[in-house]
Amino acid sequence: MQAEAIDLRSNGVVCSPPIGAQTVEARSRLRCWGRPLAVLLLLFTGVADLFADGTQTGVLAGTVKDARGELLQGVPVELSGPQGNRNGYTDEEGRFRFLALGVGSYDVSAELLGLTARAGEVAIYVNRTTNVELVLKEEQEAATESSVEDWIQVIAEAPLVDRFETRLSTNVRLEFLDELPVQRFYQSVALLLPGVSGGADGNPQTSGALRSSNLYLVDGVDTTDPTTGLFGLNLTYEAVQEVQVTTAAPTSDYGRSSGAVVNVVTRSGTNRYSGNARWVNTNNAWNSDFDGSAPELRHLGRDIDAANAAPDELDSTLALSLGGPLWKDRLWFFSAFEDASSSFSRPTLEGTLWDGGADVESSAFKVTAQATPQHTLVAQHTADDASFAAFDPFARDPSELALPEVPVTLEDENEVNPTPGEIFALEAIGQEGRFSKLEWNAVLGRDYSLVLTLAEQEREIDRGSLNSRGLTGDAAHVGVVIDPRDEQERFNFFLFNGATEVGFERRPRQQGNLALDAFVSTGAIEHEIKAGVDYQETESESQLNAPGVAGLDPATGLEVAGQLFIDFDLRPECLVLGQCMPFNPNTGEFQAFSLFNMWARPRQQTREETTAVHFSDTMIFDRWLLSLGVRWESVRGEDENGRRLVDDSDFAPRIGVNWDPIGDGKMILSATWGRYHEPFLQQYLDAFARLEPLTGFTEYERLEFAGGRDCRTVAPGIIDSPCWRPIGVMPFIQALFGDPDPDLERSSVEEFMVGFERQLTTNTAITLHWIDRRWRDLWDDVLTLVPDPSGEPAVAAEVLNLPEAERQYRGLHLLFQKRFADNWQMLASYTWSEAEGNLFSANGLDDFADFRDFVDTNLVNRFGLAPYDRTHQLGVFGNYQIPFERLLISLGSALRYTDGVPYQAERFEEAGRRFLTPRGSERLPGVLQLDLAANFDVRLASELELELKAEIFNLTDEQEALAAESLLDTGLFGRPRTINALQRPRSYRFSIGLRF
Repeated sequence: MQAEAIDLRSNGVVCSPPIGAQTVEARSRLRCWGRPLAVLLLLFTGVADLFADGTQTGVLAGTVKDARGELLQGVPVELSGPQGNRNGYTDEEGRFRFLALGVGSYDVSAELLGLTARAGEVAIYVNRTTNVELVLKEEQEAATESSVEDWIQVIAEAPLVDRFETRLSTNVRLEFLDELPVQRFYQSVALLLPGVSGGADGNPQTSGALRSSNLYLVDGVDTTDPTTGLFGLNLTYEAVQEVQVTTAAPTSDYGRSSGAVVNVVTRSGTNRYSGNARWVNTNNAWNSDFDGSAPELRHLGRDIDAANAAPDELDSTLALSLGGPLWKDRLWFFSAFEDASSSFSRPTLEGTLWDGGADVESSAFKVTAQATPQHTLVAQHTADDASFAAFDPFARDPSELALPEVPVTLEDENEVNPTPGEIFALEAIGQEGRFSKLEWNAVLGRDYSLVLTLAEQEREIDRGSLNSRGLTGDAAHVGVVIDPRDEQERFNFFLFNGATEVGFERRPRQQGNLALDAFVSTGAIEHEIKAGVDYQETESESQLNAPGVAGLDPATGLEVAGQLFIDFDLRPECLVLGQCMPFNPNTGEFQAFSLFNMWARPRQQTREETTAVHFSDTMIFDRWLLSLGVRWESVRGEDENGRRLVDDSDFAPRIGVNWDPIGDGKMILSATWGRYHEPFLQQYLDAFARLEPLTGFTEYERLEFAGGRDCRTVAPGIIDSPCWRPIGVMPFIQALFGDPDPDLERSSVEEFMVGFERQLTTNTAITLHWIDRRWRDLWDDVLTLVPDPSGEPAVAAEVLNLPEAERQYRGLHLLFQKRFADNWQMLASYTWSEAEGNLFSANGLDDFADFRDFVDTNLVNRFGLAPYDRTHQLGVFGNYQIPFERLLISLGSALRYTDGVPYQAERFEEAGRRFLTPRGSERLPGVLQLDLAANFDVRLASELELELKAEIFNLTDEQEALAAESLLDTGLFGRPRTINALQRPRSYRFSIGLRF
């Protein structure tokens, strides 16, 4: 939503650039950019979470007049841009329009009988319409004009308040983002906006939606991870040209999302060769120390000491880009590459430091061809390769692994929960992703455009043990003890020594999309009609087994993938904490009491298809805009045997109204209503497919003596010795879900939004929106207690849509925008919101239990504040530039304040969690952070610049807790469980680069 401003000097509307629209050569100058009147083209489709939505191009529209202001018919208009030229003529009303233009700056000219008009640096932005007004004058007269502004008036290029747009969205160019002290990924744009919380890892919550409900489009291809719903592509930062983030009221072009729509446009080659090389560096030696002096952080002492004493590590990023013409005016290329590393040291129980960082390589390559001025072909390939170490067991919530209610103490008072365990539990994860795309963009006359897109995408994940020792180093071990402090002598469980699963996951996707955009006039009403068909297919293939020694099971002859060792002794003298503990965390040695020999699982596979049809008509008349749209989606999922897992079809209507009460486009009142459906994440489908492949295990018991041999000296992994005796063969029975319900309906959200927008000056505007969102058809794996044949309670599970499950959001979003002018620009936002409910998952893996017929335990269906609720949020992001003759100094700042995380007191009981206080009744202190950046651009030659940049993060060295334990039984209530839940202390980043 944007606006127009009147220039009294020229009696026309003056444009202002979007945030970040300045160039290196003239960043201190005002640049014009485009406003939306029609949202062009839908571009793609994805596959089961590779969904192609929205347009990746813009529109240029305008009029041609003579010196008396009369509109002229039949005037030739020429458009010259970064990728070729276009030609057209004005219609009977003196209007012209160029559709499906690539993002960038263009020159526009008109000429008739010796009269000319020209406009340079007219900017085109994704999903926006740029409007210009050309006034024809004689060449000699034009040459004597004192300025370009007297020669041509450029009207309303992407005004900050626009009655022709119903979405709540913001466009940010890389030039502005690059001046701010923010993380080097495109998701940083979303973190600048109101209604967005969290997201330090690139996966924010938006307008009350879950972090798994966003849509991440890269050049129209949905790169969202189909299994988790999180971002799935590490896109090289240097390839980003512009990012558009829609935080509410997306049009019918978009589907399968109830959160933010993050739409990235990558750079394309032009007729000018350009490139850059940048080296970015951080070092933990420059950082402030973690402060562990607070009593609530005392349990993290070993982690904090390890992080502060970690060896100096220089983490560097090498970023390169190059683009230009392969055939001037016909064929262009752009390429980018980035190699980034990060490190963070953590201690193991044995005192060894391990690196919790990551190494990421990413690349992008694009070729653009203009077969004719009306036909453009785009081919591109994007890839990333990441590797990192993950501490598998203890990085998870205690209830997920049935960890102890009271922390189990091993040697030297090391707590199993939450302190990370020994080095054997480190998991090595490797991820590779890539997508390839072919796009045909056709302009069919002045008022019609067509886009055909074909794309395929693939992601592979390998999981393995990072370290191993001896025959059992890769295997998972389970320990069981009776806590002497527990009068009921209940058993406590802990898991250590080995990754939970090893193997691979593979997720190929294909997509196809056809989209039409048309501008039609019917009397006094202007219509923009958009229609499209999307098809996408996603497969999920995996083979995950227990870690450990592979081979054949002696008892059954079945193939074995790994083992699970039970690491305790049931002798009476050993059932006291601290005695007969066979595991030694300092050496990794232990004596196993029993062993589950896990049979190998076969490969499993699921498949999902989504077909969507969408249509919208945006009608403009007088001071009103009425937008009507509808989206129909059909989602089907099945396993490799053809068993239907999901089958759902839904209509999603959208309505928007804008009213310009004054008639000058500077004040807009708006209202929208829409329904948005969420996807079935692939992990839900995979959960059913994995039930059968879990196969089973053979349980072995270790004998103390066998054949006169002391079996306590036999290595645990040698199970074919006489010291191990099989005591049972057990098919693996674990009903994570009931039978799949093909009639299960996807969750949806109904959103109502009203807004007020006001253009204050040519370059500043303020917008205020009230958003009310309510989710419908929430679903989950519902656990109930039912009597078994003996009358005792037994757990039954069934996946259902839950009428009693709730999630809702109410928020007031305030945004102030100052586009680049007078050497500075700014985005500032404030959010007041409440996110409430009793079900905060979208994958079916969180049990929504109802045990009321047997116990009075209050379980996960307790209503209250969401764990990601942040009632008050404030963000101010600005950039000020000081130009000199050969030097440009740019100062950037980022100030953030957000309320702390809400939590409540709980206790883990036999039937589940008991809420001892209302959900969200406690809240951590608010978090404040100030970051600064200073950038120095030095012109070395006419086409060569040196860049020096210094950044400081968390200037005030705040170190608040970002998460808290809610279970009283852990002894950590209200405190962070790991050092990862602490705000990072002050740190620095330096970079040097060359641009040409």
